[in-house]
Amino acid sequence: MTDVVLIHPNGTHGIYGPLGDELVSREQPLWPRLVAGYLIDNGASVRIIDAECEGLSPRRVADLVAGYDPRRASLSAAINLLPRLRPCPELA
Repeated sequence: MTDVVLIHPNGTHGIYGPLGDELVSREQPLWPRLVAGYLIDNGASVRIIDAECEGLSPRRVADLVAGYDPRRASLSAAINLLPRLRPCPELA
Protein backbone atom coordinates (compact mmCIF):
# COMPACT_ATOMS: atom_id res chain seq x y z
CA MET A 1 0.00 0.00 0.00
CA THR A 2 1.15 3.52 -0.83
CA ASP A 3 0.58 6.24 1.75
CA VAL A 4 0.00 9.10 -0.70
CA VAL A 5 -0.52 9.47 -4.45
CA LEU A 6 0.10 12.96 -5.81
CA ILE A 7 -1.53 13.72 -9.17
CA HIS A 8 -0.28 16.32 -11.62
CA PRO A 9 -3.34 16.70 -13.90
CA ASN A 10 -3.39 16.78 -17.66
CA GLY A 11 -4.86 20.16 -18.54
CA THR A 12 -3.03 21.12 -21.72
CA HIS A 13 -5.92 20.26 -24.05
CA GLY A 14 -8.37 22.26 -21.96
CA ILE A 15 -6.10 25.30 -21.93
CA TYR A 16 -4.77 25.25 -25.50
CA GLY A 17 -7.38 23.18 -27.33
CA PRO A 18 -6.04 20.86 -30.03
CA LEU A 19 -2.68 22.67 -29.99
CA GLY A 20 -2.10 21.26 -26.51
CA ASP A 21 -1.79 17.76 -27.90
CA GLU A 22 1.46 18.34 -29.78
CA LEU A 23 2.74 21.91 -29.80
CA VAL A 24 2.87 22.82 -26.13
CA SER A 25 5.74 22.09 -23.78
CA ARG A 26 4.96 20.13 -20.64
CA GLU A 27 5.46 21.60 -17.20
CA GLN A 28 7.45 19.61 -14.69
CA PRO A 29 5.40 18.51 -11.66
CA LEU A 30 7.22 20.91 -9.34
CA TRP A 31 4.61 21.15 -6.56
CA PRO A 32 3.91 17.42 -6.37
CA ARG A 33 7.68 16.86 -6.19
CA LEU A 34 8.13 19.37 -3.38
CA VAL A 35 5.26 17.86 -1.40
CA ALA A 36 6.60 14.35 -2.08
CA GLY A 37 10.02 15.34 -0.77
CA TYR A 38 8.51 16.56 2.49
CA LEU A 39 6.36 13.44 2.88
CA ILE A 40 9.27 11.09 2.11
CA ASP A 41 11.46 12.94 4.61
CA ASN A 42 8.76 12.23 7.19
CA GLY A 43 8.51 8.52 6.46
CA ALA A 44 5.62 8.33 3.98
CA SER A 45 5.63 6.25 0.81
CA VAL A 46 4.68 8.42 -2.16
CA ARG A 47 3.84 7.98 -5.83
CA ILE A 48 3.51 10.81 -8.35
CA ILE A 49 1.26 10.42 -11.38
CA ASP A 50 2.24 12.98 -14.02
CA ALA A 51 -0.88 12.84 -16.18
CA GLU A 52 0.21 15.85 -18.23
CA CYS A 53 3.57 14.42 -19.26
CA GLU A 54 2.16 10.96 -19.93
CA GLY A 55 -1.01 12.22 -21.65
CA LEU A 56 -3.27 10.24 -19.31
CA SER A 57 -7.04 10.45 -19.35
CA PRO A 58 -8.98 10.91 -16.10
CA ARG A 59 -10.12 7.26 -16.35
CA ARG A 60 -6.50 6.05 -16.64
CA VAL A 61 -5.47 8.22 -13.68
CA ALA A 62 -8.33 6.74 -11.63
CA ASP A 63 -7.19 3.22 -12.56
CA LEU A 64 -3.61 3.99 -11.52
CA VAL A 65 -4.72 5.50 -8.22
CA ALA A 66 -6.91 2.47 -7.49
CA GLY A 67 -4.01 0.15 -8.30
CA TYR A 68 -1.73 1.91 -5.81
CA ASP A 69 -4.41 1.58 -3.09
CA PRO A 70 -3.27 4.77 -1.32
CA ARG A 71 -4.36 6.04 2.06
CA ARG A 72 -4.69 9.50 0.48
CA ALA A 73 -4.66 10.99 -3.02
CA SER A 74 -4.05 14.64 -3.81
CA LEU A 75 -4.59 16.61 -7.01
CA SER A 76 -2.15 19.42 -7.73
CA ALA A 77 -3.44 22.18 -10.00
CA ALA A 78 -1.85 25.36 -11.26
CA ILE A 79 -3.89 28.54 -11.01
CA ASN A 80 -4.45 28.61 -14.78
CA LEU A 81 -6.05 25.14 -14.63
CA LEU A 82 -8.59 25.87 -11.90
CA PRO A 83 -11.31 27.43 -14.10
CA ARG A 84 -11.09 24.47 -16.50
CA LEU A 85 -11.10 21.58 -14.03
CA ARG A 86 -14.28 19.54 -14.11
CA PRO A 87 -15.56 17.01 -11.59
CA CYS A 88 -14.26 13.55 -12.33
CA PRO A 89 -16.56 10.86 -10.95
CA GLU A 90 -13.88 8.25 -11.61
CA LEU A 91 -11.74 9.78 -8.87
CA ALA A 92 -14.55 10.21 -6.34
